[in-house]
Amino acid sequence: MNQVIKKAEKIIDANFRFGINKRMEILRLIYEICKRNLLTPEALFEDRRIAGVLLDANLSNLDKFKKIKSILLEIRFPITTKYGEKIKVYLNKVPSVEGIKIFNPQKEFKPEKVYYEKVIADNDMVNRAKGLFLDVPFEQIKSLKDFVAQQSAVSTDTLGKKTLFFTQQKNGFIKKCPCSKKVVRCNYNILNIGFGCPFDCSYCYLQHYTNCPGIILPVNTENVVPQINDFLNSKNKSGMRIGTGEFTDSLALDHITHYSLSLVDFFSNKDIFLELKTKSNNIKNILKQKPAKNIVISWSLNPRKIIEKEELATASLKERLVSAQKCLLHGYSVGFHFDPIFFYENWKEDYKTVIEEMFEHTKGDIAWVSLGTFRFNPALKAISEQRFPESKIMYGELLIGEDGKLRYHKNIRIEMYKFVLSLLRKVNSKIPVYLCMETEDVCKAVGKLDYLW
Repeated sequence: MNQVIKKAEKIIDANFRFGINKRMEILRLIYEICKRNLLTPEALFEDRRIAGVLLDANLSNLDKFKKIKSILLEIRFPITTKYGEKIKVYLNKVPSVEGIKIFNPQKEFKPEKVYYEKVIADNDMVNRAKGLFLDVPFEQIKSLKDFVAQQSAVSTDTLGKKTLFFTQQKNGFIKKCPCSKKVVRCNYNILNIGFGCPFDCSYCYLQHYTNCPGIILPVNTENVVPQINDFLNSKNKSGMRIGTGEFTDSLALDHITHYSLSLVDFFSNKDIFLELKTKSNNIKNILKQKPAKNIVISWSLNPRKIIEKEELATASLKERLVSAQKCLLHGYSVGFHFDPIFFYENWKEDYKTVIEEMFEHTKGDIAWVSLGTFRFNPALKAISEQRFPESKIMYGELLIGEDGKLRYHKNIRIEMYKFVLSLLRKVNSKIPVYLCMETEDVCKAVGKLDYLW
């Protein structure tokens, strides 16, 4: 895209006298349109509306800017601008693509370096990792906090995905889900069993939060139990949901951590739901355990093209669905999350296929399904563009939403939810379905949902 940027700059400078900020906005719009629509800047400026502005000698520079920007916004957001509303767009600086290192994660995870805190040197998890990664260097450190304080900025290309840290975590194992402002809460609770993920999804919000040069895995799981008990004793726990997939994939590294073994054993006799949320097919430990219906193994699902291009190193759609089928037959409950759902050409056909395959593998025996459309903090956009220069998902019709995140217009979101919900209800009207991180007006417009918790 370097050539696109240079050509766009040449056209702008030859035809306009814009200030720095106005020039940046126009350049950004040209960049996104060309990348999304596979156009050259020259072809874009052949648009008769733009050509008319260029030829109008009576327009001031400010008027030219306003008209050109308005035209470019219509081209960039063809559906949203038809609603006739004023839209809030996010136009960040055009990314530099020079010197970008593309990180290619492997499905079979293997770290390049492992660190462990001195206080846990003889821990079973650390020793298990040493047995799994015989040729990987292990290094003892005083503490993760001291180590991070001595490091420079986290590498943008890998975000620490090739390094493991085994630590002793004292507090903060469990808390309520930090919902966005102005959204309907689903009363979810998070069990924090690590931070970071060996998978590499182009849209993952953890890219924005990562401040550690590695994946953090706490080894002192025995401390989880008293904190969970304290949490449960302070709440009306009947039917409560607790899940582990907020800051890490629940099962991707389970062959190293064995977290699932202790968690399934602890929760299986409780009057609450434990959800292990994943994009992996790492279910060997799960299938060793005695199952319980309040243990829900759930998978995030997307069309094959999204999984292959945007969810790197994750299990394929087929692998996820086969794993769900095995867990269901073993005696667990299974759930699914269509979150995020992406809006693009032919999205309806693609998601219809996924849902049909989901029902084929489960026969409709599903604990719950959540729906959520693509949304993210604006700061993530620049990070994702640098790390995934071939991806186009950031160039959908994404505007600054009610909660400050970039989202599709609510009319688009309502259409998407209604379509997916209709497909689910058509096969099994009794599956609980709820929206994640969505506003009250959108929830009401979608229709009957199941916020059962």
